[in-house]
Amino acid sequence: MQFPRIGKVPLPPQAEFHASPGSAALLDAAWLSGKSGGRLYLRDLSGNLVYWESGRSAETGPMRRECDGVLALCQIDAVSLLYARSQDGQLRLGRLDASPGRKTAEAAPGIPCLADSRVLLHALPQDRRFACAVLAHGGEPETWRLHAGGAGGAIDGRECRLPPGWRAIGVQLTDKPRLLLVHDKQNQIALLDEDKILPLHQTASPIVRLSYTPSCAGIALLTEQRELIVYSLSARAVILHLQNQTEGKGHG
Repeated sequence: MQFPRIGKVPLPPQAEFHASPGSAALLDAAWLSGKSGGRLYLRDLSGNLVYWESGRSAETGPMRRECDGVLALCQIDAVSLLYARSQDGQLRLGRLDASPGRKTAEAAPGIPCLADSRVLLHALPQDRRFACAVLAHGGEPETWRLHAGGAGGAIDGRECRLPPGWRAIGVQLTDKPRLLLVHDKQNQIALLDEDKILPLHQTASPIVRLSYTPSCAGIALLTEQRELIVYSLSARAVILHLQNQTEGKGHG
């Protein structure tokens, strides 16, 4: 495998690192910078949180496993990340720093969470604030439990029942937490603010793939017409729009 800032590393055995070969699946990842180098963290398809260190050869710096059972991870800033896992039916949150040996003890916020629950995360460095959403019902319509809290503070939570046709793809934390939604048939992304749908962007053709990065508030959309659109939540605007030359001219 070839990683930026890491270089070439041997593909670990499937039992240690579960990634479907040849697939275009995106894995949750975070690059953390430290004084002695950096670490690339990945969450594989089985929920293993693993990492590689920069500046080391494959022999002296092999893949290492941090923990298993990880349901979601989110980069906080350049030097830290937050991850979520389930233990004894409760959501547990852990924070990792780039410096070797720097690991904050896991916290149990008292949020019900099963080992196969779908979890969405967003974290901010200020006061160690975080927002998370746990899928309570995955049928039509989806029902989520949306929570927000901080270091040592009380955790707020409420149930969010999505309107028909919408599904959640992320959570955004600013002054309060909001779910980020997509409507496949309407080719639209939106925010759920309390019980109101706030439309953000609608594409001209169906959305076939998307990726949301909470740390930079960016949403990348790939449409059926081979358009690549990057939407900024903070700017509330499209900041990049590229189109296949056979379909039309690209612009940004």
